[in-house]
Amino acid sequence: MTTVDSAAGGDSTEAGLVLVNEAGAGMIPAVASAIREAAACYGLTAHGADELSEACEALLRRVSADPESPEAGQFRVTVSRAPGRVVVQIDDHGVPYELADDAANDPQAAVHAPAQLLDFMHERVDRIDYLYRGREGNRIELTKRIAGVETSDEEPVHPRELDPEQPVEVRPMVAADSIPFVRNVYRSFGYTYTGEWAYHAEAVTQQLEAGVLNAWVAATADGAVVGHAAIERDPPSARLGEGGAAVVDPAFRHHGISVELGRAALEWTQQQELVGLFAYATTRHAQSQKTCRDLGGSELGLLLGYIPARVRLRSIGEADESTGVLVMYLGLRPDPDHDVHPPTQHREMLRRIYEGCKLNGNFVKDGERREPSGPTRVDVSVEAARALARLEVTRIGSDLTEATRLQLERLERGGIPTAYVDLPLSRPETPSACDELERLGFFFAGVFPSGEGSGWLLRLQHLDAHGELRGDDIEVASELGADLRDYVLTCAGAERS
Repeated sequence: MTTVDSAAGGDSTEAGLVLVNEAGAGMIPAVASAIREAAACYGLTAHGADELSEACEALLRRVSADPESPEAGQFRVTVSRAPGRVVVQIDDHGVPYELADDAANDPQAAVHAPAQLLDFMHERVDRIDYLYRGREGNRIELTKRIAGVETSDEEPVHPRELDPEQPVEVRPMVAADSIPFVRNVYRSFGYTYTGEWAYHAEAVTQQLEAGVLNAWVAATADGAVVGHAAIERDPPSARLGEGGAAVVDPAFRHHGISVELGRAALEWTQQQELVGLFAYATTRHAQSQKTCRDLGGSELGLLLGYIPARVRLRSIGEADESTGVLVMYLGLRPDPDHDVHPPTQHREMLRRIYEGCKLNGNFVKDGERREPSGPTRVDVSVEAARALARLEVTRIGSDLTEATRLQLERLERGGIPTAYVDLPLSRPETPSACDELERLGFFFAGVFPSGEGSGWLLRLQHLDAHGELRGDDIEVASELGADLRDYVLTCAGAERS
């Protein structure tokens, strides 16, 4: 039996269409067709809806392929709309870890192995999240951004010139600024910016009206946006915000606009219940880092390979290789006291990061570590546009090495060469887990917030084995930034040697 229902969404997700299939794999084409129609109703273009449907159909065939399972072909699908995107959630009780398993006989000719399935999906959707919940079964989410007119890699004639000496007003962004906002992104990045949503005024408006996007613009008297800064809270009730580095029209740079935008955003955060802000500051230049530090922020970590090579800043030039980012943090309220279990080899650098960011960590003694036991649990998120994945270890078990190795192999074969893994610094198993992961080729990245102000994570990174590590093009704005850069590159070299 196949039934259709509706479901309530979360804080920023609308109620969704729910399909419960108990009729077996034969109903998969019908379910895929329903997903396509629902996605189109939610605003995806016909091509985008087709791509989402194709990804879902391939995945449903995969999770329904076990002939020995009495529940094969039984699943629940929820299609819903969040600001600027359509989300499909698939729950099933089929073979666990199906995206991390080398099953031999795949009945779908187009998808011969899980790694190829992952590659097939990440070419069609923007984000893939999957977790395996033991007896509760498997859950996979596919996210597709809502886009309007298709963008092109060819850059059109530059729009009319703007006088950089004219006065600008810094004010909160409103829906009428959405098209000027998109034009400002174009003037700064062309069509190379990784956030596809930033090129579609309707997606910008949706996120703004939902409260996910909170932004400030520097606007001329005739309404042209020549700079903007944004804070994302998803859901809007989140107490930890992600701040975007100010995007300023190249002609208007070095006029202090980014600092003014940062101050406007900071004034807003002081009226909210946010505990802090974090942001990714490019290492192609030091200005965005300097802006964060001028507002009272400091460095949390350095992520190498985070920005794809195709992204470029106008007036700075195009990079031949991927670019790193410094993760910056600005605390808005006192950080709660908490225990920190640092790996011995990273203890001093972690202490410096904690001091710089004013985090109230109680560093426990080196001897107070615990060996992992039981099963490991890893939640995986794939960002298709950046071809990178985040692995959050929510339970550190004795099989951590094998579980992580399997994930890495499938990700790499699926076209995802860069991975970051997060370990909870509050857990006494983390030092031992860090040692294990470094033997797999991971190396130090820094500290990362876990969301909702609920704790701090040790982030390690694993890059394409064929990529070149260079420090001469990593620009920094502080002594801590320079020391962190040197430390990360030293750790990377040690792991690769």
